[in-house]
Amino acid sequence: MNEPPPPHPDPSSNPNGDTPAAGGGAPLWEEPTPTGGETAREREPRPRHPLEQHLTNKSTWLRLVFVVVFAAIWWITELVLTAVVVLQCLWALFSGQPNERLRGFGQSLARYAYQIFRYMTFNTDERPFPFDLDWPSSGPDATSG
Repeated sequence: MNEPPPPHPDPSSNPNGDTPAAGGGAPLWEEPTPTGGETAREREPRPRHPLEQHLTNKSTWLRLVFVVVFAAIWWITELVLTAVVVLQCLWALFSGQPNERLRGFGQSLARYAYQIFRYMTFNTDERPFPFDLDWPSSGPDATSG
């Protein structure tokens, strides 16, 4: 008589769902044993991408905040400079010569605007008045002779 082949092992009878290896040895696949939760590779700090380093640089974000602040200050400075120009033109029309006090104030305001532009365009790290630098003087330029 022909005997039926032995039944295949039922995976549900094995709690791991593994089938024994040919020859009745250990299972074909074993669950890895945890060694403290992480491997040695996971414990090493991963190298950061340069873009990630730049995006998380606090000094650049702080500078961006100051750039926005100085953009608002520039807007106010522009209005004041416009007023100085108009007043100086009117003064010169009616008196025949520029007002020296307005000229000095216009000079220091123009230097302040220059300091703002230099900071905002990353040409200097010194923040203009009232942070790192004093209010610019109204003395003559080195180019005005």
